[in-house]
Amino acid sequence: MAKEEHDALIRLANRIARPPDYQVVIPEGLHIGLLLRCPLKVRTVNCLRRELDEHLPSPLAFTEPDPVGEMTVGDLLRITNFGLVSLLDLMCVIESAQSLGYFREPAVAHPYAQSPSALSAHSALPAQAAVEPPDPADIAWESTVVVLQRLLAAAAGVNGSRTLADALSSDLGGLATTLGMADHLAGIPLADLTGEPDMANESLAALSQLWESLSPTEQVILHKRMLAADPITLEELGEMADLTRERIRQIEKRIESRLNHPSITGPAVKCWIGVLAILLRRKLGPITSQSNLEERISATFPTTDDPEEHKQAVIKMARQLLQQELDYSYGDDLCLSPEARTAIKKLKEQASLLADEIGLIDNTALRNCLPDEAWQQHWEALLQQTGLQRLNGLLALRDTAKAKAKAALLAIGRPASKEEVGELSGLRPDRAGAQLSLLPGVVRADKHRWGLAEWVEDEYEGIPAEIIQRINEDGGSTRLNRLLEELPRMFGVAESSVKAYLDTPAFYVEHGWVRESDAPTFLLHRLEDVVDGYDDNGDPYWEFEVESRHLDGYSLHEVPLEVADALECGFGDQTTSKVVNPVGCQDISVIWRKTSMRGSEIGRLRQSLAAIGAQDGDEVRLIIHNNNEVSFEKNSRISNNYKPIHHAKFSETPDNDKTASFKGIKMGTPITAHLARSQHTYPDQATEPGERA
Repeated sequence: MAKEEHDALIRLANRIARPPDYQVVIPEGLHIGLLLRCPLKVRTVNCLRRELDEHLPSPLAFTEPDPVGEMTVGDLLRITNFGLVSLLDLMCVIESAQSLGYFREPAVAHPYAQSPSALSAHSALPAQAAVEPPDPADIAWESTVVVLQRLLAAAAGVNGSRTLADALSSDLGGLATTLGMADHLAGIPLADLTGEPDMANESLAALSQLWESLSPTEQVILHKRMLAADPITLEELGEMADLTRERIRQIEKRIESRLNHPSITGPAVKCWIGVLAILLRRKLGPITSQSNLEERISATFPTTDDPEEHKQAVIKMARQLLQQELDYSYGDDLCLSPEARTAIKKLKEQASLLADEIGLIDNTALRNCLPDEAWQQHWEALLQQTGLQRLNGLLALRDTAKAKAKAALLAIGRPASKEEVGELSGLRPDRAGAQLSLLPGVVRADKHRWGLAEWVEDEYEGIPAEIIQRINEDGGSTRLNRLLEELPRMFGVAESSVKAYLDTPAFYVEHGWVRESDAPTFLLHRLEDVVDGYDDNGDPYWEFEVESRHLDGYSLHEVPLEVADALECGFGDQTTSKVVNPVGCQDISVIWRKTSMRGSEIGRLRQSLAAIGAQDGDEVRLIIHNNNEVSFEKNSRISNNYKPIHHAKFSETPDNDKTASFKGIKMGTPITAHLARSQHTYPDQATEPGERA
């Protein structure tokens, strides 16, 4: 017996309620020799041998064993190691043997008088009564048992088999061919040995007795409600039986309990239904369609042409019990066995373990987690039940933008642009590029392409970072010609872009050499040269125009460096400022990038702009308070006492009449660092002429 069938019988026994202790299992006068010849499980036989040892003669004696006294369920369950599985095994075997007349006469010799290899064909079965014709099964066994004995003895010698289970698990067919027994065994119909017990008819016969034991009212409830494809209501049944709705419900529950209670349906019904379920599940497989399952159940218990109502009801009962025993779950027109549900659960667990940082899973690695090769044919159906997503040939725990972008990049198999990744993943190119920039293990191959780190010899980190990398490689400064030749060639950037970044305060270029700057190469002027006015409290304010992207969370660029300096953000730094009005808004961030060509920037504006009701095109004032605090207000809500500034001087020299009018976003002074010219500094950091800060 295969392990899965053995386990199924154990589960079947565990679900069967224990029969009453007084129920007789072994009738009085039954010969133990005959009983132990029956095809019982090894544990059942061993337990009975230990308990009934006094009834067995010495192994050297040639006398028949003594009859066994009556033994009930309680007597058997008190035997050591004799449990419900052994009880079910014994009850089913005894019932089957009695129905075949196996216990009609005692055997001529008990089974331990000789070794198995020396047993004669006549000692294997009980003798038939002289007045009765010989049983065909006895004749078949008489002509077969000697061959089987020799075959089993050969299995013991060749394969080292010690028990019948060992022999059956070995290749008896190949051994029979080697010994020249195959032709003889092939000529013996199996039906002649087994008598072909009809498990389906046995079940129907027992259920028919159950039907006859029901009252007329119970039969109507069972037939028209519990077994009907279109059941009638409790109210309708109550009217038919002249009972209340609640009483009908109680009777229905009682019938349902009886159908599922083995002491009422009988152990034989549960046994045959259980065996039928095991055989049918093997034919159906772990996953099948609902229509196929229903067809198989219908074929096991086919509809009869008999017009009698109770016979139709019995067939429906049998189908219902078989369906319960099969224990398939339904979903998406698929029926899943308990083994399939376990496999799906394991696949989900393994998928979480195999997934990378963004949830992508290697298809082959997950497929290798299936129990064995036979499950491979059900891979697609199992995968459908796990809820995993397919993304460009890969599996993913979730359908996210990051997973789509990386799956598309892996499908391309080389560094690719955001347009290529976007087309394959279904993402907009700009969103594909944003996701690629956030993916762990994915780097920039050049200005326009991304790839896995192992695909890229030199990661592109942006023009400023590439310039700094080469400055560090060359010991603190690098040649200008190298940058203008190497960066465009390796990363596809324009030479003009390289020059533009070299012209920012981050770098100092002189005599064809480039190095990093520690301080800005220009003069910051006073805050009053940049701001647009002062409020009632004398606090300066600077005006800017709101754009829709600021409302979506984008930063405000081209902020005058003097404003960043007033908010305590220095060259190359990043700080935050507290928003005191509107109340409860998130602090803003202030960033002064060394390589910025558009001044400094302010981020985290969205909450403050929304609080004052700012819209696209509105003019908003940023008011700068002491202690690095700010406020935001729309122009329409500012009092007439605000004092605008109409000009600002670029120099502290009184006789300098150069003035400028500031409207909207502006910078106090250009922020470029001209090649090979003297460097300007902060006013309070002035150095001697010709000396660098």
